[in-house]
Amino acid sequence: MRDVIDSVYPNVPGFENRQTSYDAARTVKAEALRALVMSLHRQHIVSGMTDDELDQFKPANCPTLRPRRCELTRKGLLIDTGRRRFSKQHRLMIVWGMT
Repeated sequence: MRDVIDSVYPNVPGFENRQTSYDAARTVKAEALRALVMSLHRQHIVSGMTDDELDQFKPANCPTLRPRRCELTRKGLLIDTGRRRFSKQHRLMIVWGMT
C-alpha cells in the first residue's frame, strides 16, 4: 500500500492527461527542487516567501518553483501565513511559510 501512496501527487509531480505533460513530469528533479524550496523557506522563516520571491532563486533550467511549493503545501509542510505582498506586477500574492 505504501508504494501506491508514494506514487501519487503530491509525492510525484502532477501531469495532465497528455503525453508531453507526462514526459515532463517524469524528467523533473522534483525532490531536489522541493529541497531547494524548503531550504529557501528555512532561510526566510520570519518573512515567508511569495511564489514570485521563490522564483528569484530557481535554477536556470526550471521555469518556476510554484509546482514544488504546491506539492509541499499539499503535504502540509508549507502554509498560507495569511499575509500578502505585492508582486513585481503589483498584484497581491500569498506569503507562504513553514508549518
